Amino acid sequence: MVDAWFLLNAMNGIGPEEVREAGSFLQAGKSPRLPRRRRLWTAALAAALLALLFSAFAYAQGWFGLSGRVTASESSSPYAPQEGSVGTRGYMASNGYADSPESLAGAEWQRVYWEMADEALEHNSPGWPEDMGEYAQTAMIYGAFDQEMLDALLSIGDRYGLAIHTAFLHLGFENEHFTEDTGVGAFLTRPDLGDDWSCHCIFEDGSFKGEGGLHLDGKELLYSLERYKSGMVDPYAFFVKDTADFEEWQLELDGRTLELALAPDVDWPNGYIFYRSGDLYVTVRIDSNPLELRDGRLFGEDLSREALEALAARFDYAELTGENDNN
Repeated sequence: MVDAWFLLNAMNGIGPEEVREAGSFLQAGKSPRLPRRRRLWTAALAAALLALLFSAFAYAQGWFGLSGRVTASESSSPYAPQEGSVGTRGYMASNGYADSPESLAGAEWQRVYWEMADEALEHNSPGWPEDMGEYAQTAMIYGAFDQEMLDALLSIGDRYGLAIHTAFLHLGFENEHFTEDTGVGAFLTRPDLGDDWSCHCIFEDGSFKGEGGLHLDGKELLYSLERYKSGMVDPYAFFVKDTADFEEWQLELDGRTLELALAPDVDWPNGYIFYRSGDLYVTVRIDSNPLELRDGRLFGEDLSREALEALAARFDYAELTGENDNN
């Protein structure tokens, strides 16, 4: 089964220059001008207000680690783990907390995507996505393979009072123009150790995602990094099978509070680093490299609390969120 992120990675037909010629839409810090197809429901506005009030209370209570970002939900993906959960099981949007409009919409879109994608792929037009008109790039970003899937996506955005992404710049693992298009400068604090970064794509609101490697004690650990803005439907909400697998704690770093989560007792340990500044959310996921194949199972290197905290210090969060520009 092909998902939307695979399509973005595989897309070679639309390059940076073609997007640039379409207009300079990438302006970090400015709200995108998005088409509005229908009036928002009063009930949706009320729900959004309640979610904001809940978020303010939850923020005061410090509920915003991994557990505070996962909206309880089952997945309709055939690839989702089916075993039972002790903690919360569901989707984590990269631009909102649990039960926020962003998180609810991201979870709903993932369920709709997996329910509709197989059938849509069977009869989508040979001219896809160009035949989606003004929503051609939206269709690419979200993997909306026909008009019915697109209508479902637009309906989700309307009901939760959120915008949808309408354009993106696919960098194909190259960093050229990254700072120009996002305003984000060098955010890795130890490139001298070999730490690196490649941006995959940038969206019209300045959100972006990519991946790289971090070096610690002679070992390289892979990471993915996303900076997403609230107010949008997240195309790639991530399914977490059980928050109880993770240890969670806060880390004070340079006057900022980071939220860390670590799942050490698995074959392939992984950890999260979360930071929020205003309407920008930074999510770093770190995976340990597989060491060897033993009886068909991958074994990863140890990823401890101490290692995760050391790796968290490898990023300049003020640079990632534009706080340096406000000083």
